[in-house]
Amino acid sequence: MSLTSRTSFLLFLSSIGKLNLAALDALIPHGPVISVGARDAMASMIIKSIAREVKGAKLTQELNGLGKKLFTAGAKAMSYNDDDWCGTPPHRFGPDPIP
Repeated sequence: MSLTSRTSFLLFLSSIGKLNLAALDALIPHGPVISVGARDAMASMIIKSIAREVKGAKLTQELNGLGKKLFTAGAKAMSYNDDDWCGTPPHRFGPDPIP
């Protein structure tokens, strides 16, 4: 993935935070809820991947530090109730019980 496409994806993720959630729920009813902490963690991974491609040691170091702080804050703010959105029902293991 090129630096330009990563940057545009980062801008896309930042625009998601500005969306009206009621309008988004009208478009995709009962869609997955992603907490702010999870979005911060995803954005930090993109920032750190961009940092690898940037020339300049000082800027790379600053981007890595920013990514680390954002990931740490995101991990603390994650809401596991919101982020557990997998629609797959739990699997039963073993033989079926006899009725």
